Amino acid sequence: MHRRRKQLIDKKFQIKTAFHIISVSTIIFLALIAIMSINAAENNKKSIKAVNQLLHAIEVEDTIVNAFITYSQSTKNNKLSLATRNIVEDHGKSIITMKEHAEFLKKMNNRNFFIISLLIAAVIINSIFLFFYLIRLTNKIAGPIQIITNYMNDIMNGKSPVIRDIRKTDELQQFYSAFIKMIEKTKN
Repeated sequence: MHRRRKQLIDKKFQIKTAFHIISVSTIIFLALIAIMSINAAENNKKSIKAVNQLLHAIEVEDTIVNAFITYSQSTKNNKLSLATRNIVEDHGKSIITMKEHAEFLKKMNNRNFFIISLLIAAVIINSIFLFFYLIRLTNKIAGPIQIITNYMNDIMNGKSPVIRDIRKTDELQQFYSAFIKMIEKTKN
């Protein structure tokens, strides 16, 4: 059996079909990405505000603790010195915790940006893959139509077409068989 190598048999049909399907899927994906981006942008704004509030809280707490330290050093009250030491220790732990939260929020913002970028890249890669897949798929439709068109042209020009089988993977098998039977009947 003759094996066709040409992928674009009916260029207009195949490319138009591929672009129509890719356009629809790409629009759907981009709409989803836009929704996710808007949500991520809102979350990023809120987390940046939260980071700024945490940093401000750290400054305020530092000021309060420094005031306690200064006051406890100016007085010779042991109970106050012990309480101040406990406050300084607790303050150190809370500062570390607040800084960890601020870092987590910054990382989350970066992850949101990375995920959105990854999704956009996936849409582009998917569109390219889908285009080539659709060209191959439409080839299985355009091939038999092209052969039938050639047979029809031969008949209209008074020639007897040389009948051959189409590939087993081609579409329109039943239509092609019916068309060949019709040609055979007209020959008789």
